[in-house]
Amino acid sequence: MIRLTGWSGYDNDSLAFNPAPNAVVFEKNIYSSFIDELADFDEIHLCGFDTDACIYKTALDLIEHNIRPVVLTKLCASCSDDFHQAGLALLKRNIGADNLI
Repeated sequence: MIRLTGWSGYDNDSLAFNPAPNAVVFEKNIYSSFIDELADFDEIHLCGFDTDACIYKTALDLIEHNIRPVVLTKLCASCSDDFHQAGLALLKRNIGADNLI
């Protein structure tokens, strides 16, 4: 993906967070966080970076697999507030306002 987009990551650690001890966390190198092991869930809560890219793509993938995505909006961010707000607007339109809390 870096070769195609030119994106090389964030320049600072201000977007880092410490997940809860019982949280399921995994690294990825694509936009979506959807993996086959999630297919048995009815609902998945999403937080992280970037609202307008990875969170958005994951939410759409969950919908396509008949899983309710719940986006925890205050626990999401993007490299700019403009991108974050754009992501929230698209999420509201495409997964429904009731799935954003």
